[in-house]
This record gives sequence, C-alpha cells and structure tokens, in this order.
Amino acid sequence: MPQEDWECAQDECAKSDLVLALGTSLRIEPAGSLPTLGKKFVIVNKQVTPYDTQAALIVRAPVDNVLRRVMEVLIGEEWESQI
Repeated sequence: MPQEDWECAQDECAKSDLVLALGTSLRIEPAGSLPTLGKKFVIVNKQVTPYDTQAALIVRAPVDNVLRRVMEVLIGEEWESQI
C-alpha cells in the first residue's frame, strides 16, 4: 500500500467512533490492525480473528446476510427495489 494511502487509512480509523471490519480475518498486517485504531470496532466474520477479544461486538455470520438485515431494519424490507 502506498505510504500516503496507509497514513490516510490510519488517520480515518483513528477519527472514527466505530469501525466495521466486514468479512476479513484481520490477519494480514499491517492493515489487519487498522480497526483497533477506532474508538470501538465491530467484527462481522465467520471465523475467529486475532482481535476478537478487543472488539465491541462480534457477529459470526456471512456479511451478506448481516448487511441485508441491517438494511431491512434501517430502510425497510423494500430497500432492494430502491437500488
């Protein structure tokens, strides 16, 4: 990753109240530790990650299913017809 992009990613995570880590094992460093820079982070992944003990919430489910349900709650069941 180019240095400028890496620094930007770190800055944005550090400014975040909540970082969502979606569908990643968080094992590839240095990017894997980026979520830990936020005030809180949530992991949505089917497998265990090295940062599970630090996460505010862990959801063990396929990302597609989780995001589909989030959209239904936020927007309503008809959200897919709007895209």
